[in-house]
Amino acid sequence: MKNAKALLKTLPPDRELQFTTKAMLALVWPILIEQGLNTTIGIVNSMMVGQLGMHAISAVSLVDQVNMLFFNLFNAFAAGVTVVVSHRMGRKDRAGADDALTQSFCLVLAFAAVLGAVLLAFNRPALRLIFGAVDENVMAACRIYLIGSALSYPLMAAFSVCAGALRATGDSRTPMVAALVSNIVNVAVGALTIFVLQFGVTGASCAVFFARLAAAGIVFWRIVSGRCGVHITRFTLKIKKDAIAPIFEVGIPAGIDSLIFNGGKILVASFISSMGTSVIAANSILNNLLGFSAVPGNAFSTAGVTITGRCYGARSYREARRHLRVIPLVSTVVYGLMVTVLWLMLPMLLKIYNADAQACEHVYRVFRLLAVFGTITWSYSFVLPNCLRGVGDIRFNTVVSVASMWIFRVALAYLLGVVLKMQLVGVWTAMLCDWGFREICYIARMCSDRWLIRAVAHDNALALAENQKSRAV
Repeated sequence: MKNAKALLKTLPPDRELQFTTKAMLALVWPILIEQGLNTTIGIVNSMMVGQLGMHAISAVSLVDQVNMLFFNLFNAFAAGVTVVVSHRMGRKDRAGADDALTQSFCLVLAFAAVLGAVLLAFNRPALRLIFGAVDENVMAACRIYLIGSALSYPLMAAFSVCAGALRATGDSRTPMVAALVSNIVNVAVGALTIFVLQFGVTGASCAVFFARLAAAGIVFWRIVSGRCGVHITRFTLKIKKDAIAPIFEVGIPAGIDSLIFNGGKILVASFISSMGTSVIAANSILNNLLGFSAVPGNAFSTAGVTITGRCYGARSYREARRHLRVIPLVSTVVYGLMVTVLWLMLPMLLKIYNADAQACEHVYRVFRLLAVFGTITWSYSFVLPNCLRGVGDIRFNTVVSVASMWIFRVALAYLLGVVLKMQLVGVWTAMLCDWGFREICYIARMCSDRWLIRAVAHDNALALAENQKSRAV
């Protein structure tokens, strides 16, 4: 850290402020609303499905674990798009940003289509492999919901990449509008198909598909309209190495991180699936509550990639360093406020979910832990590493995430939840230990300023090469 501070003194002042407070708020508030709306889709869907019985909400909860695995995989690749487009926009390289978006969009869309087709063909074996011998009524509902989800994977992929590129240009309003329309469609179609047409879980599946169709259509239209900072030049699967390689440098480690992280979550979900329907339902409710309490943090996390990435691309290293420290701190404060509000509303929310007494008891016991320990660990476990990705510090994040996931989230969850029979409390205690370990590692990494030392060394090497080239001429 001392070396980094000394290094900063030798650097020229930042040429211009990349993000004023007003500009940051203009970027963050639409993302905040978007994240809230995206979370609301899952919560509203669970509440509507909850009226169909515990087997239905359990099925949706289990399949959503699979959906989140792939959705976060698409988002990991989209994070690569956001970082690269942010860097190139910071350097005023519009053509490079267009190439990066075009290549990533076509490849991710093709991958999502193949993935969806495989799950459509082998949905039952896939569910049996992941979740084992669950109740037959739950399995039947799982298959129905997975089929509708698999059909929407290309839509999820298109939304992730296009929204990531739009945020990199500073346009966070269009994804927000897409999320708003998506929620309206989800509620309208869900109410029609579940309550009026009595389609059951099939109705929930239809609602999610049309909601994602609406969201993907809006952001894609914005990209191809040419009225934002980047656009898709042409549809092609021919790979341009110079355009896609920087995205892979960010997206592949982030994708591995996401795949292993969410794969571990599915493995933990398989532990929970053997604990009974009430425990599965309680875990689903807790995941929804966690998702809602993390909405502001996810907004800061998403905006943090753009903010630190733009500063890094413009070589405004002092500003990037300041944002790395401030953004997770603000996120922690807001997370604490959200958890407090949810705690006060918890009795009312449990009535809306139509949860039974046993499920409510599990929720209360776990949420107390989450309210205390989650507040001090969550932001530094998930917001800070995303900000570090914006300045190119990627591999360390992946190593820490993978190690922590399997040591704490999986192995410790099995020990506490299954072997020691602590059930849901044991599983969530292991998860909080995972967050605590990540927090320690990422704070230490932030304080080391390794990214800054590497960035300055890279700039010096480029300057030396340029001087040698000019002398040769």
